Amino acid sequence: MNHPAPEELLLDYAAGASAPGPGLAVALHVALDPAARRTVEQLGAVAGALIEAEAEATADEAALTDAALQRMLSRLDGLAVEPKPAPYTPRPGFQWAPAPLARHLDP
Repeated sequence: MNHPAPEELLLDYAAGASAPGPGLAVALHVALDPAARRTVEQLGAVAGALIEAEAEATADEAALTDAALQRMLSRLDGLAVEPKPAPYTPRPGFQWAPAPLARHLDP
């Protein structure tokens, strides 16, 4: 691509904070630009590492006992639900469109 997306837009997109219109534009850019795709993947990895570090710090501060942790995990196991994949049927005539755009096109 000739015009790289601003990192702020990619960060909002990676965090799921983009408004629908700009989010679609960024999704198309990411689908078509390997450099933008790598940047979004790296931003996601950094965010994941920050979340893990925060979770570890919170757990250390709370000083959960093993028994309390096991009780909490067993309660969560009872609530676990497998997410259903979103149904997607390709629309005829738009095979050329990148996936982020194709979902918004009418046949």
